[in-house]
Amino acid sequence: MYECKKSCTFAHSITFKMKNTLTLCLLNRLSLLVTLFVLTCFCGCDIEYDETIGCDPQEKEIGLEGGSFMVDFRSYVKWTSSTPADWLTVDPASGKGDTVLTITVAPTTVNRSGTITFDNGYATTTLSIRQYERTQVASLNAD
Repeated sequence: MYECKKSCTFAHSITFKMKNTLTLCLLNRLSLLVTLFVLTCFCGCDIEYDETIGCDPQEKEIGLEGGSFMVDFRSYVKWTSSTPADWLTVDPASGKGDTVLTITVAPTTVNRSGTITFDNGYATTTLSIRQYERTQVASLNAD
């Protein structure tokens, strides 16, 4: 009977120590989470994002033959582009950060205009494109 009491006491002691260790571990993790929460609330509130968005040029004229041109684009966060004009394409059509875009205008036989809108969730900007028949001025050579 003596051995039984001894082993029971020993098992009880191990269980008690394990419970205390587990409790301390949980308290340490809870303390860490509370600290991180407080730091996030009081220290992270002043983070500012540059929400500006822009493209250069903002207007472009192109002949009926169509073609491609480059646009310098700036946005410090994720952005997307959209256009209702199926004759205009943007490459890349979305992204993150500053980039150079390739705008492609399909050929046509009629004058037309369209827009491409860029949106980064904070602001928008528009690129206006006018496609028209360009008249050529004949040069006169004086003899």
